[in-house]
Amino acid sequence: MERRIVNLPLESLEQRYTGEWRQYFEQHMKPFLTIDGVPLTSKIEDGAFLDICGTNYFKATQMADTVKFIYTNKKDRMDDVVFFTHDVWHCGIEALAYIRDGMKKRYKIAGCLHAGTYDKFDPITMMGMGYWGKDYENSLFRIFDYIFVATEWHKRQLIHSRDVEPNKVHVTGFPIYFDKTKHEKVNKENIIVLPNRLSKDKNPQMFEVVKEYFHWRQIKGWQFIRTFSDDGSFLSKEEYWKLLHRAKLMISFADHENWGISIQEMLFAGGYVIVPNKLSYVELYNPFVRYNNATDLFQIVEKVIMSMGGTETLITKLREKDKEYALKRGREAIPNMLRIMNDE
Repeated sequence: MERRIVNLPLESLEQRYTGEWRQYFEQHMKPFLTIDGVPLTSKIEDGAFLDICGTNYFKATQMADTVKFIYTNKKDRMDDVVFFTHDVWHCGIEALAYIRDGMKKRYKIAGCLHAGTYDKFDPITMMGMGYWGKDYENSLFRIFDYIFVATEWHKRQLIHSRDVEPNKVHVTGFPIYFDKTKHEKVNKENIIVLPNRLSKDKNPQMFEVVKEYFHWRQIKGWQFIRTFSDDGSFLSKEEYWKLLHRAKLMISFADHENWGISIQEMLFAGGYVIVPNKLSYVELYNPFVRYNNATDLFQIVEKVIMSMGGTETLITKLREKDKEYALKRGREAIPNMLRIMNDE
């Protein structure tokens, strides 16, 4: 059955990829209806991935209009409708299950799952939401018909930690597209980037450890630049992309990563990446650039730096393979979701 999609996007925030996702899903999913929420703030004032009050207000107003849409069309059985949210952790979405069961509707509910309290390193777990998050998530996973995750790592973590039917969880990848207009070649500089928010799950202190190692080894001429500052300020998207195009290297120190968009964006900008040998990175990046401990990391950093500049070096060839793989997964994500929602 080819279903009509009611698209429920996240609020657009410059620190996040939520604005790009709006464009991707509108263009490639072609929903027959998009229902928006009312923005409360344009930046993350409190919280990590999303603003705490802002996202709840946005989703509450979005859900109010969604319920109004169902009420207006309540004579329709809605057999061919699927409500698709960009975030399964959508406070208030239980209203769709309430109405579906109470009014005997036959629509479906689908969404992308980014993370949850089943990960001890997730910011919402660290904020103390685990004591109620487990039961809330188990309810969500019963409500949803289709749950989309980016990686096998995330699916394994989920089904081993929560009461969820494995056949509901689909590894589709998440959408990301290569815009050539954003990726014009510029002269690369000796810059190493830390792209992550400065939260415990990203281990930003390790960036300073690498900086000290460069000083100790007398590896000179390198700049270490963070995209987030201690005061909470951050680079605009334009500034962010300009930095990636200038930079040569990005290193992740994350304990929590189910997808990792900034690493992919660095590859698109022509840079090199180094990542931990764990989490989603294991299925996305070549072992050559994955480290197990600090000693391993320093050795890989030096090997990568020595290999930069040559188009035929092993590390450059591996980088191009990782980039093409990321692009392939990104392009296939929305078609994968559509195929599953249409029960093909």
